[in-house]
Amino acid sequence: MASYRGHLVGGVLTFGLVLFMRPELTELGLIKLTIALTITLLGSLFPDIDTKSMGQKVFYSLLAVCLVPTICAQSWGLLTIFMILGLVPILVPHRGLTHSPYFLLIAPLIIIWLLSAIDARFILLPGYLYFFFVAGAMSHLILDYSPTQLARRLFFIKR
Repeated sequence: MASYRGHLVGGVLTFGLVLFMRPELTELGLIKLTIALTITLLGSLFPDIDTKSMGQKVFYSLLAVCLVPTICAQSWGLLTIFMILGLVPILVPHRGLTHSPYFLLIAPLIIIWLLSAIDARFILLPGYLYFFFVAGAMSHLILDYSPTQLARRLFFIKR
């Protein structure tokens, strides 16, 4: 089990590995690559939002930053989604839902879908952001679990 620093290092290495495997992504430009690196690092911390951790602190800080303009714009549907997201860490046990590879693949898609249902501009979020977030989150699982444990989680094998 890695510390948050270990997960951040894993996120940086994952980002580098993705760029090595998909060199055409380097054509995104410096600003978009910086955003992609940031998203990868957020993904590498995300699975630990279900426990007192740096990931949870970052999650709630970003959520708080999102709430202010949402309230000012009186976007109550978006506010509802953010409030429900804020409950997730409280309702799930550590290494439960947020450490499921399937959850980490599907949840970002559902969130993008819900956001786009409220405001169509969200559907324009670039797909590479989803890809980098999921890559960072998967790096977290790789660092947390042995290959055997990870296979058990993937294929729902009980001990």
